[in-house]
Amino acid sequence: MWLFYLLFWTAVRANEPHYGKLHGVAVLTPDHVGVHITDITWKHGSVVAMEWHGTGKGSSHGNFQGRALLDTGTGEMTIETLTKGDDGIYTATINTNLTSQTKLLVISPVPKPSISVKCDTTTCTFNCEAKLTDAGPVTYWWKADYRRWTSTSRQRITKEDKEEWFSCIVENPVSSHRSDEIFNPFLPSSKTWIYILVAVILAVGILGFLGYKYKTK
Repeated sequence: MWLFYLLFWTAVRANEPHYGKLHGVAVLTPDHVGVHITDITWKHGSVVAMEWHGTGKGSSHGNFQGRALLDTGTGEMTIETLTKGDDGIYTATINTNLTSQTKLLVISPVPKPSISVKCDTTTCTFNCEAKLTDAGPVTYWWKADYRRWTSTSRQRITKEDKEEWFSCIVENPVSSHRSDEIFNPFLPSSKTWIYILVAVILAVGILGFLGYKYKTK
């Protein structure tokens, strides 16, 4: 029964990716060991990435030299300066027992998105745009005034929507970035009101000046 549980949990861990940020750091954690650790071997695929046999700090191999650290108390392996070449399945063998498999996927952080706008007389369509090469699974969020909701990269509004401004957020497992705000095209912006107010003041002033001149004639 214990062996069945171990195999089942190992399969689950291998199917649920651990995401790492490109050029960042990933910490790979083995399943709970429950015993004093005397021997650790981490493999990347079939290749030994790091090992420790009871003394010293452990040794890293191949592309992991100078980038991998080992915690001999917990069995965790830390990989620094991640590259796409670090993608793959990592297996931890502790005290000669296979304890876990971890699928590591290295993805790029998302860039700052921008919003393109296309309108007709009754509706506007906003598109949240960003270059998402190697960004992995992405979620889009939209904000309007103080509301926030998840959606697709496209958002449609009508003349009935009274929110003053909108922005979009692009998010993946390692990063998040928000666009600049855009004003609701169906509402006059605050700048428009300022221009109207200035125009009214000028018009009143001009009319008053003309009226004064007319009276003094």
